[in-house]
Amino acid sequence: MANKRNTVAYFKKQVSATTAVVPTSATEGYVSIEAPDVTTGERELLESELLSGTIGVKKPQLGFETASFSVTTEARSHGDIAAPTEPDFGALFESGIGTPNITVADAVAGVPTTTTFDVATIANFSVGDMVIISNATDGRVVRFIKSISGSTITVHVAMTTAPTVGDVVHATVNYHPVNESHKFLTGGFYQGNSAVDGYLEQVIGALVSAIGLSVEAGSIAKISFEAQGLKGARTANTACPHTPDYEDVQGLVGFNVETYFNSTKVCANKVELNIENEIADKKSFCESNGKIGAITRKRSISGNINPYTDGSVNYYTALNALTDYAMSIVIGAKDAGGFIVGQTMGVYLPQIMITQDKTGDVDDNIIEDINFSAHTGTAGNALDIVWAFG
Repeated sequence: MANKRNTVAYFKKQVSATTAVVPTSATEGYVSIEAPDVTTGERELLESELLSGTIGVKKPQLGFETASFSVTTEARSHGDIAAPTEPDFGALFESGIGTPNITVADAVAGVPTTTTFDVATIANFSVGDMVIISNATDGRVVRFIKSISGSTITVHVAMTTAPTVGDVVHATVNYHPVNESHKFLTGGFYQGNSAVDGYLEQVIGALVSAIGLSVEAGSIAKISFEAQGLKGARTANTACPHTPDYEDVQGLVGFNVETYFNSTKVCANKVELNIENEIADKKSFCESNGKIGAITRKRSISGNINPYTDGSVNYYTALNALTDYAMSIVIGAKDAGGFIVGQTMGVYLPQIMITQDKTGDVDDNIIEDINFSAHTGTAGNALDIVWAFG
């Protein structure tokens, strides 16, 4: 019998919203995931209202199809050092957030300070990008770009020591939000991966409707994705045509996590982040299943963090004053030189506000159970998130 542990999954960008695609090589689109939750065999039933001389129900007809998937994987980076490429689940981020800005390695120039430095090719960088700086004194430190003026970068949190001219600024992959043209995907699942008793299950024309992050002390961090498709398909007795060449990068563990509210480092037991995308189908009688496409119509970002109390009421005060914080989360493997390039991930939320500050405890240690939400500012056009890998 087919074994779910043999299941192979892939996620590949489509050219046409309604046309499925499959990998053409062992390195294309395959992602190692936990057991997926896939829906393709579900249809709306349309009942006739015509009178027929009986109170029984006439045979219904088929209405809209439901096609969706939900998957979880370990949070990790791309494993590249010199010239980074997207992580293996990059297509899911392009569908859920937007196309990445992949920077090119540069070097510190100008007259660096603890918060500013110049680079030679500023055009490679955008506000919100993550930078990993091989600081000659502090080691490899991770910061996000708060602003750019000319060739000068200002980072969101001061470094302990100013970098030195010539220090390397490593390349990173940064997913910036877009307001349209999110990538349609085929989510493919070789259920059981057997040509005898397995089958290929596909969610076609999928847009990512949710991305979640969970980081807890001492546990492997997880990233989850949910997607809503236009239609589904199944192909009988189908095994994966390749032996997937998965990225050889381990999941990141909840140690050495750096989380900041503005310039204050926050020590907590757990942090969670949720991106929710509202998907609207483009319904049309031109297609056999009544859908010709879809759009992502709204994005909302929220989360939770549980810092140990320091006796202050700063978060409570901020809640009642609608005070904004710039929040950042960085998790990565570390060695004596700092965060390891190719094994680091970060999220930057330029403005969040606290929506709950509730007293709680973790093993009797008092914490503040804080909910927060990100926003695009009072004008509605500010950056709300960048999710980065370096």
